[in-house]
Amino acid sequence: MSEIDHLAEANGIALTYISEKGERREVSRAGVAALLKAMRVDMQALAGESRAPEDQGRPSTEDKVPTCYVPEVLENTRLWGITCQLYGLRSSRNWGIGDFGDLTVLAKLVAELGGDFVGLSPLHALFPSDPARCSPYAPSSKRFLNPLYIAPDLEPEYHEIGAVSPETLDLLRAEPFVDYRKVAAVKWNALCRMYRAFTQGPADRQQAFRAFREEGGPALATHCLFEALAEHFEAQAGRAVSWQEWPEDFRSPDAPGSRRFATAEADRISYFAWLQWLADSQLARAQDAAKKSGMRIGLYVDLAVGVAADSAETWADPTLVIEGASIGAPPDMLNARGQDWGLAPLSPVALKERAFEPLKQELKANMRHAGAVRLDHAMALTRLFWVPKGMMPTEGAYVHYPFIDMIRAVAEASNAHKAVVIAEALGTVPEGFTGTLEAAQVHAYRVLMFERLRWGGFISPKDYPAHALACLSTHDLPTMRGWWRGHDIEVRRELGLTQADEAAEEFEARRADRQHLWDALIDADLVEPGNGLPDDLDDELAAKLHVFVAMTPSRLFGIQMEDALGEIEQANLPGNTDPHPNWRRKLPVLLEDLASHDRFVTTCRAVCAERPRQ
Repeated sequence: MSEIDHLAEANGIALTYISEKGERREVSRAGVAALLKAMRVDMQALAGESRAPEDQGRPSTEDKVPTCYVPEVLENTRLWGITCQLYGLRSSRNWGIGDFGDLTVLAKLVAELGGDFVGLSPLHALFPSDPARCSPYAPSSKRFLNPLYIAPDLEPEYHEIGAVSPETLDLLRAEPFVDYRKVAAVKWNALCRMYRAFTQGPADRQQAFRAFREEGGPALATHCLFEALAEHFEAQAGRAVSWQEWPEDFRSPDAPGSRRFATAEADRISYFAWLQWLADSQLARAQDAAKKSGMRIGLYVDLAVGVAADSAETWADPTLVIEGASIGAPPDMLNARGQDWGLAPLSPVALKERAFEPLKQELKANMRHAGAVRLDHAMALTRLFWVPKGMMPTEGAYVHYPFIDMIRAVAEASNAHKAVVIAEALGTVPEGFTGTLEAAQVHAYRVLMFERLRWGGFISPKDYPAHALACLSTHDLPTMRGWWRGHDIEVRRELGLTQADEAAEEFEARRADRQHLWDALIDADLVEPGNGLPDDLDDELAAKLHVFVAMTPSRLFGIQMEDALGEIEQANLPGNTDPHPNWRRKLPVLLEDLASHDRFVTTCRAVCAERPRQ
């Protein structure tokens, strides 16, 4: 082995990996050198003392795998629930974006229909000064909430400031997609005035807010300082400015300029903390309403795999992340150039040196008001694909994390907060990873579209694992109706992501896939073999597709809201897909009308019949 290979192995960088086709691939040594530099490894040093995690890949047979919390009800009962994009909920009272008030209403409705959870994409803090940055999977902080989900009209201070004009709110509700800039302009204006009323209001509310700030401690104070600084520099420049562009005097919380600003703008920082208090309080009320309505899980939240490179977290704690790399994915048959997600990877060395406290704190924050947590791209517990800054994903490599230590942190938080853990691990999974997660009582994430036999058929429902959440599709995939009609293929062709000849091949393959799924429904005695294959999914067939997956022994089953409503368009089309309205699409039905929507009710009742509340 060369010296660079020794250094790579000593620092947890894998020199080869197995592709999704089972092929062993060598990684770029130029990329390895760049990653070593990003990790601040002395390139002249010999690979003497290893800084790599000890338990790369599978744990040894002597390792005792820590176990996560599993409620007694899941030992012998299969539950179901609804998953949705909170921003996409429509209601006659929200402000053009779904909010925590809508979430409370939805949770009560799902509970009445027999469901036990409402699943949500990440609720993480984004960028208030740049509201168009709306991807919940590229947040500013995973420890704090997105205040755009606050329902101002549900707080007492709203009645002190005079209501926002009905015409303004009607225009926001009428927008075909969520217009984050317009929504933010109206909400921030109202909330600023509400804060002024709050400071003159009842002492008991002010005391509750002070207690929240004390509990949040330095982490909350630092986050709110970042928010105030971001707002300040955006006002100066007339545009959003990443913290890496701020004057040197402000590029860390302890820099002299930041300290002076914190003193001078204490009230503005208090305002941003107040927003977090409102968001936290409203989320807590939604979970409380869900549980009081009879749900055994309640809210099921999502934890993103990383934060944006210019986020509040990278500003607050730069030594915890690797500045010279980002998280992505290697080349595969869906993307020959690989992917660079622009997210900052955590340093495995820094995590271990801090006894995994940063991971524990973000888990605690997300389990605070939830009965279940989904770990996005859960392979991050053992390895992440790092892309060197300024290089293509083809030059990246996998970097290992201390697997058992990471699971131990998850298990401790899960048991402390009585939260079920679900691991999204789609794609190329390391050997032994799935078995270790099952031993840890972490539930797998099983999606119908990927549960296939080698020859292309769909596996029988009985062959799904019990330790799992099963579903038909996800926010990053076509809806079932869109998939059935091949609409996703047409969209990618129109956007230039595939060529006409490639699209024709995909349509042919989709026809075969659709027949395979139809055959699986026949084998499950859900449709008659003599019936012809329909061109579209009507209410009855859509319900049967849901029952097909609900029949599995998997402990949890999620109905995606878009599928329950017969939507064709998907929430997010991964990649550079403008003008596709990623993370902006609203549902077609008002929240108040869901209980009378035929397809929604038919689907929920069919699933509830298969998984009755016991």
